[in-house]
Amino acid sequence: MEAERSRISRDLHDGILQTLLSVHIQLGVLRHKLPEAPEKAESALAGLQKTVQHESEELRRMVTDLRPLRVQSADLIELMNGFAERYRNESNVALDLFVDGRDLRVPDRVCRELFQIYRESLNNIKKHAHASHVVVKLGQDETKVFLVVDDNGLGFSFSGRYTSEELDRLRLGPISIKERTRSVGGMLTVESNPGHGARLTIEIPLS
Repeated sequence: MEAERSRISRDLHDGILQTLLSVHIQLGVLRHKLPEAPEKAESALAGLQKTVQHESEELRRMVTDLRPLRVQSADLIELMNGFAERYRNESNVALDLFVDGRDLRVPDRVCRELFQIYRESLNNIKKHAHASHVVVKLGQDETKVFLVVDDNGLGFSFSGRYTSEELDRLRLGPISIKERTRSVGGMLTVESNPGHGARLTIEIPLS
């Protein structure tokens, strides 16, 4: 719960609150410009209106994502497909979702964390990566379930391939995803090529 609250706090501070501060400053500037250049002010106000609309939609998405989530093996693929469809409609990112095997047999708690990681990874890509294409793969073998999220965006600030332990030691990588993976005994690997994309691989043992 503490980790989740920290993630929400970071998302609000780095996203919506920063945008609102920017809107507040721009409105103050426009108050002084309005009598002198009403046409320019009207154009700027239209831009601010679009910004507020976008942030309202983002806040609505965050509130929706905060609702209690119950995910079972039978529901996981359907939920992932539903989110993928919504994601395609709401972003400019092409998303390919591949599921290796339709009969997933994964504990409910693992399913819930996998879906949260999947959703958070895609939202991070939409907000920060400036990617045009992302490929997601979900699969399972006799010993583990795995999720791979591969995008062609900006990548992280670092270059190379790092395990969870290395990411922790260097204080790199997506904090919430690291914590979610760890909470179900999984291993996160991040491969980053700045300017060319990143790949997240989550492997969770089933025993």
